[in-house]
Amino acid sequence: MFAWPKRMLMVRPNGFRVDYAINPYMLDEHGQLKKVDPILAMKQWETLKKTFEDLGQTVEVIEGDPAFPDMVFSANQTLPYFDRDGRQRFLLASMHAPQRRGEVASFAKWAVARDIPADAVVGCDFEGAGDAIWNYETRELLAGLGPRSQKAGYDQLQRLSSVKLHYLKTVTQDFYHMDTCLAVLNAETAAFVPSAFSAESVTALQGLFKNLLEIDLDEARNFFAGNCVSIDGKHVVLHQGAAKFPRQLRDYGFIPVEVNVSEFLKSGGAVFCMKQRFY
Repeated sequence: MFAWPKRMLMVRPNGFRVDYAINPYMLDEHGQLKKVDPILAMKQWETLKKTFEDLGQTVEVIEGDPAFPDMVFSANQTLPYFDRDGRQRFLLASMHAPQRRGEVASFAKWAVARDIPADAVVGCDFEGAGDAIWNYETRELLAGLGPRSQKAGYDQLQRLSSVKLHYLKTVTQDFYHMDTCLAVLNAETAAFVPSAFSAESVTALQGLFKNLLEIDLDEARNFFAGNCVSIDGKHVVLHQGAAKFPRQLRDYGFIPVEVNVSEFLKSGGAVFCMKQRFY
């Protein structure tokens, strides 16, 4: 088994707000853009960062650019991986929404400053770890295909690395990134929203994991239960509020660590979206 990463990259939510609607969660019941409390959002972000640090993670921070209000969701702009020589590299995303494309430049600059080679995906949509989810203990990649990521992005990854890919297809706009409906908890256990996937993908997941926890659809939609983070195969950080999912985690020997990131749910993201993990 491979070791879990102990480093994270987060983006301070400078200028975080809802300026446009590129997913169903950004609009209220009247069809209006949701309003963010920037002071509360910063407080929640700081608490999440400290939670990660208390669980043994070293967190590096990029200052957010107010021109890009969704930049805080730092899982999307890159995909860290190991190349054929065992060197860590970053694959730079090609964002689906025009409003987010300018975010990637800050991540490229950060990688260059740390001597991490970075290659840009071109010619297709590909939103990094929002759709490409690592099983860190096996170093196999669950390759999500859906509204935000296309196979051509993974084809580029395969030219650069020898990683084993397992393709999965999401089928609903409610779960536009695979990280909203699938979480790898350890080598043998994952949690997912069955209705978010094609029938073939459900069968594939059943073959990949000994234990496959089904996340309640309402808890996935209302509390982003699927957008949780397994830190070390034991501790699982998730947004607070779900009732069933934390019980499921405990039943399987995990320790749920609940935090409040309610302001970020207004833009369609939670704890998994708000960090990028690397070695």
